[in-house]
Amino acid sequence: MNYQRIYDQIIDRAKGRELKGYKEKHHIISKCIGGSNDSSNLVELTAREHFVCHQLLIFIYPKSKKMAYAFWGMCNQVDSPNNIRNYNISSRTYQTGRDSFIQAITGRVCTWGDAISKSKRGVSQGKRSKESIAKQKETVAKNPFRHSDKSRQNISNVHKGVSKSKEHKEAISVTNKLKGIKPPSQAKRVELSGTVYSSIKEACEVLQVPRHTIRKMLTVL
Repeated sequence: MNYQRIYDQIIDRAKGRELKGYKEKHHIISKCIGGSNDSSNLVELTAREHFVCHQLLIFIYPKSKKMAYAFWGMCNQVDSPNNIRNYNISSRTYQTGRDSFIQAITGRVCTWGDAISKSKRGVSQGKRSKESIAKQKETVAKNPFRHSDKSRQNISNVHKGVSKSKEHKEAISVTNKLKGIKPPSQAKRVELSGTVYSSIKEACEVLQVPRHTIRKMLTVL
């Protein structure tokens, strides 16, 4: 079968038309073999045509590992939320893509993990400098994290009516003791801008600011 001829026919047909609806851009000459992102090297295809083109490319370039990776990726993107795919993949086609991918990765030595490790090695200096900590605090103060009203409501709905088991409560108690966190009943009152709150937690909820911001502002009574 002349795979190149079939591929060229699909590309030539796509060049002389204007697709409506869902479409995907395809590199006529793939970037992995020297193609560019120029408009002259791009063509619009239907999802099915795009899939067929990549299937043809693994036969046209059987030694190209990147072609195998691309086709195997498309075999697993039929239900991707980022693409509106309108074709089904047969078991035979899936097997072809899988075999091509396995052949491409066989014997491959993964080096990127070691490269990342070497790049990070020796970077840590233990405790951060005072300047680094101050800079982080300044950034957080300018951009305090707040849950949106919708997010707060979702969190509330998830936990509403859910009771903690005895084991769960004991685990929370142990964790709080290790962190030195006192339960609300033992919390100290705090004063912020003339207003007294029964606890830091209450101040956080009323003012809708994170705990670390309250700690910087408060005066413990």
